[in-house]
Amino acid sequence: MAKILNIGRSANNDIIINENYISAQHAQLMSDDDMVIYINDLGSVNGTFVNGMRVYGSQRIQFGDTILLGSSKLNWESYFPGLQNSTKIPAQMSSLKTYGLSALAALIFVFAIFGINEIVSSSVEHEKSDTTKNGKTQKGGDKTSDEENGQVPKEITYDFSCVVSEQNREASEATDVLDEMRSGVIDAAGVEVSVQEEMEFGDQNHNELLKGSTIVYDDRSDKLEQILKELVSNIDAPKGFNYKIFLIQSDEINAWTCGGRIYFTTTMYAFTETNDEMAGIIGHEIYHNELGHINKMLKVQKISEQTYGPDFGGIASTIDGILRSPFGKKDEAHCDFKGADLCIKTNYESCDIVELWERMSQNEGESDALTEFLSSHPLSSQRRDCLKNHIRNNYQINCENK
Repeated sequence: MAKILNIGRSANNDIIINENYISAQHAQLMSDDDMVIYINDLGSVNGTFVNGMRVYGSQRIQFGDTILLGSSKLNWESYFPGLQNSTKIPAQMSSLKTYGLSALAALIFVFAIFGINEIVSSSVEHEKSDTTKNGKTQKGGDKTSDEENGQVPKEITYDFSCVVSEQNREASEATDVLDEMRSGVIDAAGVEVSVQEEMEFGDQNHNELLKGSTIVYDDRSDKLEQILKELVSNIDAPKGFNYKIFLIQSDEINAWTCGGRIYFTTTMYAFTETNDEMAGIIGHEIYHNELGHINKMLKVQKISEQTYGPDFGGIASTIDGILRSPFGKKDEAHCDFKGADLCIKTNYESCDIVELWERMSQNEGESDALTEFLSSHPLSSQRRDCLKNHIRNNYQINCENK
């Protein structure tokens, strides 16, 4: 029997965990009639983990998997009687079925928040190619002196075709159309979120994080601050964030950002082998801010609150978090590319970033097409290959030996 169970600290959840490090709406368990079960992280501060790996968006789970919410183990199997004896179905889904689920989810969000009239009246303009000069989007104009001196590529291009496998290409192209429609509706609403508002949101998130996490101050945090300072000084046309970086005591390999604050776990620090790898991660997080990814999420929150009131706004933004979990494959790849551009400009070794994702892919193991499609991030092997291509095509640097 199909079932949806909401998990969190708030009293309106189906599974209530009253701990400081549990977010008000932390995660969600979903099952279908075939007893195929997924867990969705709802943008929680302290994370949802399956067998020790953090979940971004949705992940399929099976009997015997260990789920941690923050540091609390969830006895999830007790909510699905008969799971152990259920018939397992293949993880692979057809592109048509996958597309249907994705399309339905996205359309539910658009209809629920904005209404059909908003969609019909909105116009969507999509720039099919992203061509930049010196890392800054331009539509013509004179070459910079750096370009004339050959210090940077005359033209930087971004190829996102590598973030999806052939099995999921048809479905991915279909959801790209839905993403464009969603972005168009958000833009048509005319709502603005300032950098100051983003930083205030980052402050709120930081205060929430401190309830269940420990910030570490030592030589490692000093090194991260120095790398951040070097990278920030080379951002083209910065938006004005007051960037800060924090080393967080944690057993997970992770880094994330919110409102100009960047978080780097101690386990991620230990996993990296060079300053260049750290720079690649920090550069990636910088560009989630600079490219407006968090800004778009906050616009959705503001629009939904203005339309239906603050109570519905909270629910609506949570729905959006499920459907468009944290940022999306293209956004993640874009941050990888822009972060690599920034590292190269700051004289960090770009191929070390490729090596980082090679080691990440070894930890990731085998992934089927369904797992790939449901993941909000490209697979680590895809990120490795995408970066190789980007660095080779734009900087004539061959990382094939990495």
